[in-house]
Amino acid sequence: MSTKKHQSHKGLRFAIYTRYSSELQNELSLEAQEVRCRRAISERKGKLVAVFSDEARSGWSLERDGFQNLCRAAELKKFDAIMFWKFDRLARHHDHAVMIKMLLRHEYGLKLYCVEGFSEDEDNSP
Repeated sequence: MSTKKHQSHKGLRFAIYTRYSSELQNELSLEAQEVRCRRAISERKGKLVAVFSDEARSGWSLERDGFQNLCRAAELKKFDAIMFWKFDRLARHHDHAVMIKMLLRHEYGLKLYCVEGFSEDEDNSP
């Protein structure tokens, strides 16, 4: 667990997206991903407003119910940011994940954060 202090994002409305692939049996469960995401949102003083999940779904397809529901809610401006356990929950292939992140940021105006790895929208300035 990181001891790094996170900048407060008080008032920022967060959604969580979790995915468990049927291809890899050693991934973190949906529940464990959600717990870690909830903790990260709390550390940032954000407000959790929705959780979207896809169980036993491959990252190769965007035809995932949880992901489609996330996009519909994002279009309706139900939240400002999404927290992931890792960005690879978006897609199995890095290039696909990059394209999806661009869509979420530019089409829906969302900020994207992850628990493990580098949160690209985190303000890392001193």
